[in-house]
Amino acid sequence: MELTVKNISFGYDNDRLIFDDLTFSCKTPEIMCILGGNGTGKSTLLKCLVGENNIKCGNILIDGKNIKSYNPKNFAQKIAYLPQSHIPSFSFSVTDVVMMGRTSRLGYFSNPGKAEQKIALEKLEYLNILHLADKPYTAISGGERQLVMIAAALAQEPELIILDEPTSHLDFGNQFRFIQLVERLNKLGIGVLMTTHFPDHALYLNCKTIILHKGKILDSGTATNVITKQNLSKIYNFDIDIINIENKIVCVPIKSL
Repeated sequence: MELTVKNISFGYDNDRLIFDDLTFSCKTPEIMCILGGNGTGKSTLLKCLVGENNIKCGNILIDGKNIKSYNPKNFAQKIAYLPQSHIPSFSFSVTDVVMMGRTSRLGYFSNPGKAEQKIALEKLEYLNILHLADKPYTAISGGERQLVMIAAALAQEPELIILDEPTSHLDFGNQFRFIQLVERLNKLGIGVLMTTHFPDHALYLNCKTIILHKGKILDSGTATNVITKQNLSKIYNFDIDIINIENKIVCVPIKSL
């Protein structure tokens, strides 16, 4: 599957555009990271990609067809979207929440059954959170909810998963485990497009990377090529060095006196 973005622009009013004339593509099972400072429009861009926001101009295509031509069920079979945070309304069990990810795979008048429950438990086990299966979704931590929503996305069996700041609620260890999970999804043939505030994540994956700055694409390409001292200092307004530690490239802020 290929997600193609052609010359899109978006703004909430006529006076100011959040971003303008963006063009890029993501072909599964590629991994793509989108970097940028606060207020750059990363979350807004993802909402445009899944049709939550209506772009002012340009085109967003899935396999050459405009996203508006897909009904919700067919769209969900192509793309799963996880926003930055999810506030639970009802105390469904974790298993039930993951089973909801199967909706796009069921008939219009079908209800989830034992087969869907089995898939839900398999996804929880795959993420090493099977111990949460019977807990109320409202009673687990923000980081655990993030993992549960990833399990629900996997149960959806999409070709591409779009994630907005997926590690924002995860501790240091679970951040690293998540990046390893992205690698595993890649090997399963699932594409991942995610925003992140951590350039090191893109460097670890050495994936396709886009840097947004002031509503434009500042640079794009392989992470090691676009994550430079000059680019990072520009988007974060802080001096940052790029160093090699035991064959790992990492970003280090330069301490000011």
